[in-house]
Amino acid sequence: MRRRHPQPFWREFTRCWYVQIGKQQVRLSPDREEAFKMYHDLMKRTLEGLPSPPPTSLGTRSPYVVEVLDAFLDWCLRNKAQPTFVYYRDNIQRFVSRIPSTLLVSDLKPFHVTQAMSDFPNWGNNTKNDFISSVKRALNWAVDEELIDRNPIERMKKPAREARETAVSPEEYARVVAMVDEPKFLDLIELAWETGARVQELRQFEARFVDLANGRIVLPPSKAKGKKYHRVIYLTERAKAIVERLMQESPTGALLRNTEGNAWSKNAINSAFCRLELAFGRKALKELGIEPQVPPRFRADGIPSERLAQARASHRALVRKIRKEDEALAKQHGVKYHLGAFRKGYATEALKNGVDTATLAHLLGHSDTSMVSRVYAKVQQDPKFMAEAARRAKGLGSGNKHDAE
Repeated sequence: MRRRHPQPFWREFTRCWYVQIGKQQVRLSPDREEAFKMYHDLMKRTLEGLPSPPPTSLGTRSPYVVEVLDAFLDWCLRNKAQPTFVYYRDNIQRFVSRIPSTLLVSDLKPFHVTQAMSDFPNWGNNTKNDFISSVKRALNWAVDEELIDRNPIERMKKPAREARETAVSPEEYARVVAMVDEPKFLDLIELAWETGARVQELRQFEARFVDLANGRIVLPPSKAKGKKYHRVIYLTERAKAIVERLMQESPTGALLRNTEGNAWSKNAINSAFCRLELAFGRKALKELGIEPQVPPRFRADGIPSERLAQARASHRALVRKIRKEDEALAKQHGVKYHLGAFRKGYATEALKNGVDTATLAHLLGHSDTSMVSRVYAKVQQDPKFMAEAARRAKGLGSGNKHDAE
């Protein structure tokens, strides 16, 4: 009987090709063509009795870096929430696709991480911080599991995170609401403003968690940040009306859904804000008297039939180029928001309206007031409010009263 050789297989959670050789699972490559080339080379070596590549068992003193990272992702898949797994998977996959598959942990240097990031020149400090943190976390896990002796990039410095300082004011909120033309996106923005809920909390709202009698949404610990306590989110009258309507539309599953009827994902939310940014930019350009470019119409007259397909392709490329130029110009004049800015706006307005920091911390889902003071409350962005506060600090009352005196 002819002996059957093991065939390469694809593992979705690591997005890479592997082959099973005996009791050993050999990692090939994320690229199919390269993976099968590596596979055929491996089979040839086996048939000709040539020495195999160095052993890759995680029990060796210095395993391959990609093996350690794969083992970490396998552990994350079984022990972490899906969004956490995806976060690590995406960052680690970017790294492993940019290092040699035979790089040993003992040879890994911070330089390898730095070089991998150089392929993404547009990355900001926050993205770089996340990337380095993901690789570090995987290697620290391997140390804890005694798969490796030490983390070779433990001392690698990460760029400081850049806090998003934007806090939406009531005036800005009114402008945003007036500009949004997607009803489903508007529901998301309104509930973010009315409740001050976190992005991941908004995405997890379901009818079964709603307590309309007490005007609140109660997320169980499994859905709450930290997964230790219930998260209680209180609803204003406006928020309650939106939630009641959404409960009728979606009695099961996520309450907040995009235009396609799917629960909002991180990418879908970002795309919606990008569209909003373009809308603001185009409005600003129109007010400046700058009209968008008009792509020329395609005319087939006089073009030989054998060149018609090429001419159409060239015209489509020209249209795409013009549209990209218009979008780039609009973005320069647009305003980019994110849901966190509405949460910061909620906190800021609460303080300005007299809510004490301890109560606000509970409304935001924090265990103490430190995050409120340090991150969320942006009262300093309102010069009028700060000027009035300075007058009250000296016992002068409001500006109008002082003027009357």
